[in-house]
Amino acid sequence: MKQALLTINLNVNTSKHWDEVYSTKSENEISSFQAYPKTSMGFVALFNLPLDANIIDIGGGDSYFVDALLDKGYRNIYVPDILKKAIDRVKLRLGNRANSVHWIDRHRWYPNIKL
Repeated sequence: MKQALLTINLNVNTSKHWDEVYSTKSENEISSFQAYPKTSMGFVALFNLPLDANIIDIGGGDSYFVDALLDKGYRNIYVPDILKKAIDRVKLRLGNRANSVHWIDRHRWYPNIKL
């Protein structure tokens, strides 16, 4: 059996840059902003996933994908991101609903990297 090797190149300067962006700009000032993640939710609908499906939004930042999933009733949502500021923003936006999401911060994702 062949094994696939996944290499993640973490650029510390890039991480610091984006933490600064998420600290100083509003969500609609960020180029990737979408009020509703139409394409992502289209894929979820296409695959007719059950509400207890495990869904991971790698590098989700403060996107509204997690909001849309929660709105539809999905329960097993995972969001790993190295950008603490982005995750903090979405947690604040979600309020108590943030407790329904499995947040995977950079210390769990990359335990040996100091940013």
